[in-house]
Amino acid sequence: MDIDGTLVLSHQEIAGSSEALNTMTRNNVPYILVTNNISKSEQTKADELNKLLTLDVPITADQIILNITPLKKFMPWHDKVVLIVIRENEAKDRLPFEEMPYYITIDEYCTIFPDTVPLSRRKMDDQAKEVKQRV
Repeated sequence: MDIDGTLVLSHQEIAGSSEALNTMTRNNVPYILVTNNISKSEQTKADELNKLLTLDVPITADQIILNITPLKKFMPWHDKVVLIVIRENEAKDRLPFEEMPYYITIDEYCTIFPDTVPLSRRKMDDQAKEVKQRV
């Protein structure tokens, strides 16, 4: 079930959201909650929802799926270079980079290979050198 616009909107419960989740819980219907908003971790999002909603059983972080949550399954590839298509300022706060030292963000990729990205013909030599050294 989607979170933003389905359960809550502008940090307020949408009418019936708590009742729907409580009914599912009482009837042993498992559910997960998804969002493409990565401004918060799974735990922070669960805590926020627990404050906004009136639930019989609190939501846990395991029930929250962010758009980056599946990436964590790629941690066994930690020794490979991984292209992360995400804004760098969001990536640094949300992904376990200490476990995945060889990565480049899409912005860095565009800097290193400007000719492959027609909309991004910028020259950032310092950033390109830093990324090439890291990977």
